[in-house]
This record gives sequence, structure tokens and C-alpha cells, in this order.
Amino acid sequence: MNGSALDWLRSFVSGCLQYVAAGGERSVTAPCESGVPQGSVLGPLLFSLYVAPVSNIAVAHHVSIYQYADDIQTYIAIQPQCPHSLSQLINAD
Repeated sequence: MNGSALDWLRSFVSGCLQYVAAGGERSVTAPCESGVPQGSVLGPLLFSLYVAPVSNIAVAHHVSIYQYADDIQTYIAIQPQCPHSLSQLINAD
């Protein structure tokens, strides 16, 4: 990506400020080094691109995942008829 499209995307994700509000109080405003504005149209797409490598990492380590929106659950299936499977997983490289 180059030219005006890159400039537009860069302006969308840079120069943002953030603060925390709780119980009627608010923290000082600080620059946000990364992220996407909450509620933005591009937010879901950019988040999906950000977490896309998670499935590749899981597969490389023989871990299964369920992924939906911003929720990722990891699990390892163990066969009950194979008592050695847990120790093999624990000792795997």
C-alpha cells in the first residue's frame, strides 16, 4: 500500500488520545501509541487482520482454537482411551 491510501490509513490509526473514566473520575489524557478508535467502521476489519496469525501459531503448537469476534478459546483434545496422551502433551517440544 502506498500513496494517499497509506496516508489515509496512517492518519486513521495515529494521533489518538486515551483516558480512563470510572466512578465519575477521569485520568489524564495520554497519547495512544497503537489501536483503532472504538466504534469505528474499520475497527472489526483491522482487529481481524491483527489476530489472524493466532490460528497459525496455534496449529504450529498442536493447539485447537475457537475464535469469534474478539474472543479466542484455546484447547487441547485428549483421548480418554489413551492414558499417555496427557504426559505426551506435557513433555512435547
